[in-house]
Amino acid sequence: MKKTSIVLLILLILVFCFGNYIPLNFKSILYSVSLTIQELLIFIVPFVVVIFISRSIILLKKHAIKLAFSFISLIYLSNFIASFISFNISFYVFANTPDLGNAYSNQLESLGSLKPLWTLNFYKILSNKFALIIGIILGILLPLIIKDKAEQVADKLFDYIMKFINSVFIPIIPIFILGFIIKLQHDNIFELAIISHLHILKIIIAVSLIYILLIYIVARRLNIVASFTSIINMLPAIFVAFVSMSSTVALPYTIKGVQKNTNQKSKILVSLIPATSNMHLLGDCFLVPACIIIVLKMFHYDITYAEFTIFLVYYVLMKFTVLTIPGGGILAILPLLSTELGFNSAMLSAIATLYFLLDPFLALLNVAGNGGFFIVLDKMLSAVEAKRTTISDIP
Repeated sequence: MKKTSIVLLILLILVFCFGNYIPLNFKSILYSVSLTIQELLIFIVPFVVVIFISRSIILLKKHAIKLAFSFISLIYLSNFIASFISFNISFYVFANTPDLGNAYSNQLESLGSLKPLWTLNFYKILSNKFALIIGIILGILLPLIIKDKAEQVADKLFDYIMKFINSVFIPIIPIFILGFIIKLQHDNIFELAIISHLHILKIIIAVSLIYILLIYIVARRLNIVASFTSIINMLPAIFVAFVSMSSTVALPYTIKGVQKNTNQKSKILVSLIPATSNMHLLGDCFLVPACIIIVLKMFHYDITYAEFTIFLVYYVLMKFTVLTIPGGGILAILPLLSTELGFNSAMLSAIATLYFLLDPFLALLNVAGNGGFFIVLDKMLSAVEAKRTTISDIP
């Protein structure tokens, strides 16, 4: 994953330095290849969602149904609050920002937008909405139908998916992103999307850091010294996540940091860390809604407050299906952006590339947020355990 991220960074620098010297036809071919891979992903992702959702429910049911659904609800609520805060800030800031949509349209008329040489449109067999529903139903029914074999079946399907991702998809990620980077460079989208809107990204990153700091402070019952001690314990994991651009690579350090900050005797908490690291994603929930608003603004698309709020409900559900690969957070929601917000191929390419550029900050915020979240979860589990002990002691 680290090598993939470094390759992407090198490609980005090379394209923006020498992109003007690449022949137009070759640019169009590379862009077409990227769009083809994107279309394949949009077709495949709903089936991956079914497997990920059902497996998550099956694994969590080992810890009792009430605990599992309380855990899922807590993750969903935390992710939704972060996404809702980001959306409201972005919505307010852009409501008071000059519209660059016309400037972008005029620029494309003078430069000429890069067009693909070919496009493929696969028939959508399964939508993300139905995939979520089917995944939940299978996660509940499979343990009842095949009992102890449910986890084994779910793990096998998960392993097949991950083998496909690791052997087929990860090696072609640079090719997948290259066409989009070329599109950004040719249409000068980078300047309009990033430089012109850099202030909103700075605001969102600052707000997300304050929000995560407050989680630690509240979890430590307003004890500032204990709060900063907990953050210091998570610094190795945060640093590794930032450098590697992956919260998965930082997982061993996350486990060590969490164990220092919580009750090390809690086997349930330790067993939940890997799953939570791929579902509780405050970095994604803060930055992605802001990026979506940026792209909508840049392409002169109007969306109401109510429409985006409804979208966030589905978006946060999709956090339970994030692929543990570079860019997995955005790849899982490409179909949702297309169907719910009407993103076209140019808009999808813009937000995918934007996401990859922000990957270090996303990983950093995800790991830092998880450190605080596990302290809260540890307090809750300790309270539940204490209640059980009290009840059992009653004659």
